[in-house]
Amino acid sequence: MSKKIIITESQYNKLLKDLIEIEPTETKIKALYESSWSRVLQWIDSYDIATITAFRGKLQNVTDKTYIPNGKEIGDAFTLQENRQRNRLLKAKLLSFGYGVTAIHGSYIEGANGTDSTEVAEESFFVVNLKNDPNFFNNLFALSEYFNQDSFLYKSAKEEDAYLVGTNNNGFPEYGEKLVAGKLTSLPSKFMSRIKNAAFAFVNKDNWIVKQSKEDLSADDMNDFENSYSWKNDEKPTFQNRKAKRALTEDWVKLYKDKGVVLETLDDYSIGGKQAIGLTSQKVKLPKQ
Repeated sequence: MSKKIIITESQYNKLLKDLIEIEPTETKIKALYESSWSRVLQWIDSYDIATITAFRGKLQNVTDKTYIPNGKEIGDAFTLQENRQRNRLLKAKLLSFGYGVTAIHGSYIEGANGTDSTEVAEESFFVVNLKNDPNFFNNLFALSEYFNQDSFLYKSAKEEDAYLVGTNNNGFPEYGEKLVAGKLTSLPSKFMSRIKNAAFAFVNKDNWIVKQSKEDLSADDMNDFENSYSWKNDEKPTFQNRKAKRALTEDWVKLYKDKGVVLETLDDYSIGGKQAIGLTSQKVKLPKQ
């Protein structure tokens, strides 16, 4: 696994300033993203992986193992600040298990019809079972249930298909049910994730419908869960259009500094950092397996 390249803040600022002035070429940007995507593909092919978040709109469909914060009642909403704190707890627990973790945008398409559809991003984690922990699936299941998630996405290194695994009483998927999400595609899709600028999703290729653009999705398509929907034209979502030139440059600098997408592990942290992660992870009280 590649080690992070450590540079000082002044070196980083100079690099950012230089890149903004010369503007990275499309060729360089594309090459670095392709390199990052190749690394993601290698992780997916070689290890058990999962995508998971602690973000939640409101507390509902709980089980007897759901974490209910003090002062919260069924039906109460979570603020952005609360959700980000929940994600910090989740990340600390994932790192304490020895997994590789990188931040992603978990996305879905919101809107009643194709022309009004919007790609909505949710802060999530791409998790890699780097040490082949036999309890990887069970730990992810327990964390997803603990944080009141409808499901998490799981793929074994031994299988081509990924699965959505139900972890609360939402009913889709049922609690403990493994629904086939399908095989990997790099086309943007109704339900997908983005690592940096690269979209990826798992689709049922036996029932896969590919449109030219997301605007071609009809209201019926949006409500169709029997088929998988993707599109060819990958228009950047709203959150990426803002301050597009500078945002693209800064994102490229971060990738450049790390030589592409990297996984965080507990080994990347100082002794003090490891202690802080350990103390934070202890706040997540999972039932014994």
